[in-house]
Amino acid sequence: EAIVSALSRRAEIDSTRIALVGHSEGGAIASLVAANQPRVNAVVSLAAPSWNGRRIMDWQDAYELRYGSWSSFRPTEESRRAWLVAERTRRETTESWFPYFLDYEPLPAIRRVRVPLLVIHGERDVQVTPEQALELARAAREAGNAAVTIEVLTEHSHALVDPAAPTFPAPMSALVGKRIREWLGVTFSHRPNLRACGVLRGST
Repeated sequence: EAIVSALSRRAEIDSTRIALVGHSEGGAIASLVAANQPRVNAVVSLAAPSWNGRRIMDWQDAYELRYGSWSSFRPTEESRRAWLVAERTRRETTESWFPYFLDYEPLPAIRRVRVPLLVIHGERDVQVTPEQALELARAAREAGNAAVTIEVLTEHSHALVDPAAPTFPAPMSALVGKRIREWLGVTFSHRPNLRACGVLRGST
């Protein structure tokens, strides 16, 4: 909110063309800010959750138990499950943000977003499931937002990086950038310069 307020006061910024782009938890934050800040004119939500953090962590833990790579120090499912429980307990007691994340419900905020909304998700996302993108778009539309666009990209994971990128960490997919530029261009009726655009990244 502070960033949006500061941008709107700058003479070189068109205050009618301020968009928030958020990834993962950053997507939830972007929607929350847009719901409360009338200076936001568009929202791009990348791999953002519709579930609360507790449900997401339950899903991630179950996936990790079934498909994760575990060291020989935790050879049994019981030992792995115990470690996951202990790790979550540690985070709840040592991280001030984590308990808030566990209980935060993203859907009430997305229902209050009245500006154009682009939802992009990776088909292969196993951290925030693709169905959550559909839930976000549906909630926004049912609440009266007629300017909702959704796209689920094949071959893309939660990080939305280039599937063929040879480097690590891989850059965000060029296709994602292209979709954002095209959508902002139509939404704001001009060709935006995304070199001045930042992405609110989450850590889910």
